[in-house]
Order: sequence, then structure tokens, then C-alpha cells
Amino acid sequence: MSKTKITLGLIFLLLFMQAASAKKILIYEVGTSGKYSTTGGYSRFRQELQNQGHDVATLTRGQLTRSTLEPYDILIMQDLRKNLDTEEISSVIWFVLQKGGGLFINGDGDNRANQLSIPFGVTIDSGVLLDPSDPIPGYDEQYVFSADRFGDHAVTKKIRDGVAKIGFYKTSGLKLGVDAIDVLHGDSDTFSDTGSFPSGSQPVLSAAAYAGNGVVYVHSDAEGFSNEHIEEYHNKRLALNIVQWLAYPVDSGSSTLDVSKLKVILGELELKRQSLEQQNKLLKQEKAQALANHKLTLSQEESVKSDLAELKGSLIGPFKITNWVFILIGVVILIASFIYRKKKLGETKSTETGGEEEEKVGDLEYEMEDIL
Repeated sequence: MSKTKITLGLIFLLLFMQAASAKKILIYEVGTSGKYSTTGGYSRFRQELQNQGHDVATLTRGQLTRSTLEPYDILIMQDLRKNLDTEEISSVIWFVLQKGGGLFINGDGDNRANQLSIPFGVTIDSGVLLDPSDPIPGYDEQYVFSADRFGDHAVTKKIRDGVAKIGFYKTSGLKLGVDAIDVLHGDSDTFSDTGSFPSGSQPVLSAAAYAGNGVVYVHSDAEGFSNEHIEEYHNKRLALNIVQWLAYPVDSGSSTLDVSKLKVILGELELKRQSLEQQNKLLKQEKAQALANHKLTLSQEESVKSDLAELKGSLIGPFKITNWVFILIGVVILIASFIYRKKKLGETKSTETGGEEEEKVGDLEYEMEDIL
């Protein structure tokens, strides 16, 4: 066999293996800011996935439905800042449990990521973590730190391959359910500004979970895989390892399918309970506001009635007493003005008559003098 045929055969084999290992990935970007968009601050993350041979698509509008998710193997949701409706949450759970897809929840999204993480046994805390002993050079804030404490589960060994240290740039701790796996955690002096994770608690920063036929990975800080930080420490390697594990997870060797389904259902019910509590709280507030508005309306009605009664009591005919007073004053002024004007006219006529008589007497005297 010639060297050319061997070379072509190896190339074909490599291409076949790459095609076989490639996965279809959907990145959810509805409501995502430009900082975490694959056309903006996350463009390098997408490019790295494509360099691995994956087929990457994005969803920038519309809803997550089963038909939307059906063609894909992995769903990535980074910095989720949209409240998902019940159908969307149910579709994602179906994607993991039934279809056997991989879900990557990247960043807390102002705690909105809990909509999806809680059903799979991971709750993202609301407090910000600080670590005074592991600062990242160039940053003064204690909430910017590095972490290098990994768990010892089989999942951890695969995901930490080639990874020694990871940067975090303002993150929160993760609270894990019974079967969730600690992949990476803080050290003894990492703590939360809200007190939810005191010093010594070593809060989890990155976690994995098996659920039904699929797998879930939750990483608490989306900033680390952005264009600005992906080349720092081993951030890029961790991101690619996570996606590789989601594509080909290690067998959990523990929870059965039924137990996993039950726990996810319980998590889903917990989300619904929280949603109902929130709705109940809003209804109570609306009811209190409606009662306040009703009382105000009754008060205004009583005030109007009182004003009407007072108005009726002060009327004489069609006018109030004060109106009648002004009318009478006006009539008196009008009569007085008329009398005064008539008097002035009489005096003027008397003066004119007296002048004519004097003129006539003068003329008569003048004629008498001429005769004489």
C-alpha cells in the first residue's frame, strides 16, 4: 500500500472521528446583553466551540419549545436575564430528562438562572463572594479572585483535565442538593457579603449533576468565559472541558433514572410553589390597594354629599345668600346712579333757561335806548 493511500486513509479517519464527535449546540440569547452575546463579548467562546468541530447556533428571539430543542445535543444558557414561562421550563427539563441532552447554565443572571438550576439540585445564592487571600493582579476588589480547589469525583477529574486555576470576576456561591457534584470550590477564607457563606464554608463555584437521561452543569460566573477573560488562567480550557463532558458524560454510577426524575419533579414543584407564593403576594398587595382606593372613593363621596347638603341649605331660590347680597347691592347702586343722573340733568336745564331770559331782557333794553 502506497504512502499516499495511507495518508488519505488517516485523513479520512480523522475527519470521520471529528464528525462523529461534533455536537449540535444551541446558545440561548433571548434578552442577553451584548456583553454575553456570541456576536459581541462572547464571540471567542463561540469560535472556540466551532474550532472543536461543533455546530453552533443561537436563539435570539422566540420561545424554548420541544420542537426548538429537538435537533440539538447541548443547550447553553449564559447570564440568563429573562423570566421563562412554564412551557419553556418544562421544555428544558424534557430536553435533559427525556431526550438526554446536556444543559450548561453559565452565570447567575441576577438569580434568574435558578429557574432552571433548582429543578436539578443546584441553587445559586444571591450574595457576592469575596476572597481576600487570592486576588487577581490588576484588580483591587476582593470579589475578583482565583480558585484552585477541586472536588474528587470522577466528573471533576475529567473536567479539570489541564486546568489548575480559574478566575472569578464577581460571582455567587452554589448550594447543592444531595446528588449534585462539587467540581470547584473556594478556600477557607472565601465568604459571602450577605453571610450566607461564612469564612470556612468553602462555597461551591462550579457544579455538575446527572438527571434522567441527561446531564447539567452550573458555573457561577459567566464573566470568566467572555472575550475579556477567556485567555486568563485556564478559563478557556475549563469552558471547553465542560462542553466536552456535556457531550460525553462519565457514567454517574449512582442515582437511578427514577430517583433523578423524582428529584427534578420535586425541584419543578418547588419553583411552582415559589411562583404561586409570589403571585399570592402580588394579589394581596392588589387587594390592599383596591381596599384603600375604595375607602378613598367612599370618603370622597361623603365629602361631595356634605358639600351638596351645605349648598342646598344656603340657597334662596336659585341663588345662595351671598349671591343675593351682591345682587341687591348692584340694584341699589344702579338706582342711586339713575337718581343722581336725573338730578344732574335737571340742574343743567335750569341753568340754560335762566341764561335765555337774561339775554332777552338785555335785548329789550337795547331797543328802548334806540327809540329814545
